[in-house]
Amino acid sequence: MSEIRERMHQLVDEYERLGEGKNIAEQELLVIEFGKQIQRLMMQEMVEKGERGTGSGGEGKGVKKKRAEDAGRS
Repeated sequence: MSEIRERMHQLVDEYERLGEGKNIAEQELLVIEFGKQIQRLMMQEMVEKGERGTGSGGEGKGVKKKRAEDAGRS
C-alpha cells in the first residue's frame, strides 16, 4: 500500500476514534476537517500518478503525451 493510502486509512481510523460519543454537530466538524485532509491526500496521489487533469475539462499531460507518441512526436 502506498504511503499516501496508508495515511488516508490512518485518518479514517483517527476520525472514527475521535467521533465516538460526540454529538452530531461535533461529528460534522470532524467530517469536514478529515474530509479536507483526505481530499488533499487524494489529489497528491493523483498528481504523483500523473492522473490529474488540467482542471479546465481539457486533456491531462498523460493523454497529450500519449497522442504525441502515437503521432511519432515524442
